[in-house]
Amino acid sequence: MIDYLLLKASLLTEGIRAEAECLREVGTRYKEQNHGLFGWDFENHQQMKAPDDVGLEDGSVVQFRLNSRSPYIVRQDPRGPGCTATRSRSATSISFRVPPTMRSGLPAAMR
Repeated sequence: MIDYLLLKASLLTEGIRAEAECLREVGTRYKEQNHGLFGWDFENHQQMKAPDDVGLEDGSVVQFRLNSRSPYIVRQDPRGPGCTATRSRSATSISFRVPPTMRSGLPAAMR
């Protein structure tokens, strides 16, 4: 059984890395990071688009903090479509956030 609070804390403090295949729709289908004053990643990634957040199986959401040395890696799920976050032998399904739908410049929730 996965302790999601511990997993969430670990992802924030240790970061995460990802295979390119899992990131190919970031910036089009999935919301990408948009750096303003602050960057939360452990390293600069100007040459790649990173997702803004990662949704975990329990419904919680955690920031995607890029760290190429992290023990956590997002990989293609061998059981089918989608990606999983793995550390050694444990794995959990993850999802990336979809950007808000825009109409007339306002997010759908603000119309």
